[in-house]
Amino acid sequence: MDAYGAVPHESVERMLALHRAGRLSLIALGDDYRIDTRCPEGGARLVRAGRSRHFPVFIEATGQRPLSALQFPFLSLIEQGIVRDETAGDPGGAGRGIVVDDLFRPIAAALPADRLFCLSLPFILGRHPFAQGVTSSRDMGEIVGRHLGCVLAAQGGAVDTWPAVA
Repeated sequence: MDAYGAVPHESVERMLALHRAGRLSLIALGDDYRIDTRCPEGGARLVRAGRSRHFPVFIEATGQRPLSALQFPFLSLIEQGIVRDETAGDPGGAGRGIVVDDLFRPIAAALPADRLFCLSLPFILGRHPFAQGVTSSRDMGEIVGRHLGCVLAAQGGAVDTWPAVA
């Protein structure tokens, strides 16, 4: 459970009540486990440390999976090598999203600086695995907005001074 701060308080209260009633427990999984959700009896089977446990109800709530470069909607950017999969440290290759830098720009030699940014969460989860929802989107937008403001100012362009949003 890595996003407990994003859980609504009412839901947390319900989870605590279920735990107190003995109807909810947490299991620390570590790295060596497998969850099979294709059980003939329904639910899911957890296999860990050579032991198996069946759960009649399984709610998968890990969020959207990263999208690969092949799912990127602008095929010409893939063909030019501008958009490509993030594969560092992933023995299976793709599946971690696309490669972006700290300013959310696709990393590619052929790309002019400050012309293309990707803030689509499913495509950048490889580099930003804990980015979530409105708060992360706001923070990422602020990073890109500040950078573009600096670029415009350096080029002598007009920069609007927007009021700060609280």
